[in-house]
Amino acid sequence: MVKSKIAHPAMIACWAALMAVAGLLPTFPVFGTGGNFSVSYALAPLAGIMFGPWGGALACGMGDFIGSVIAPHSAPLGLFTFTINLTNALAMGFLCRKKWYIALGIIAALTVVWFIIPLGRASNVYSLVYFAGMIMSPIGGIFGLKLFNMKKVFAKSAGIFLMAWPCYIAGSIVGNIITLYLIVLPASLWNNLLVYITPIERTTFAIGAAVIGTPLLIGLPKVGIFLGPQYEGVEQEDEVDRQIAAKV
Repeated sequence: MVKSKIAHPAMIACWAALMAVAGLLPTFPVFGTGGNFSVSYALAPLAGIMFGPWGGALACGMGDFIGSVIAPHSAPLGLFTFTINLTNALAMGFLCRKKWYIALGIIAALTVVWFIIPLGRASNVYSLVYFAGMIMSPIGGIFGLKLFNMKKVFAKSAGIFLMAWPCYIAGSIVGNIITLYLIVLPASLWNNLLVYITPIERTTFAIGAAVIGTPLLIGLPKVGIFLGPQYEGVEQEDEVDRQIAAKV
């Protein structure tokens, strides 16, 4: 039996519900906004892996939008917060399907938008974070994907981390651009403090994605749920077919 290339809508809806509920569980405060990052940030890249760029973006977008309504304390940008994880999942969906150049293009295009804004240009030192995301895109899309496809737990975890990190930067740029309009933070704050805080935050999120995603992506196929780029377009007998074949 051939696995479908498109995840069932029910699976996407379930993940969106999980994202919304995760919004009730804040992790740590967002500097300068009064809000909190929630556990949903660790789940976003996993949606891109499992459902692809568009399905993952849809799941994260719906889930985070609902989550920002029911848990505004975990929505630092209010109803615009959903755009962060939506972009994250979109970039991851492409990157883990050997299209890392699209993820890189997303980061590059958003960086251009950042420099169009006067305050963004003034925060030029902070933009080094974005260039780090561009550099990590091919590293995650090539070496990270190779590690992800290995059976060893540590290798798979390292692969998820390497793939997730640049995608978190993509989502971060979207959030930062919105922040420039909603919360006027001085350029000195971006250049002298946030330039160090952001990579630490994104590294923490990527570790969280690896910790949650590794057992999840290893365990799902064992219960007959095949999600991810490694199963797309691949012929695979389901459990019922194997049992029938064993009896014959």
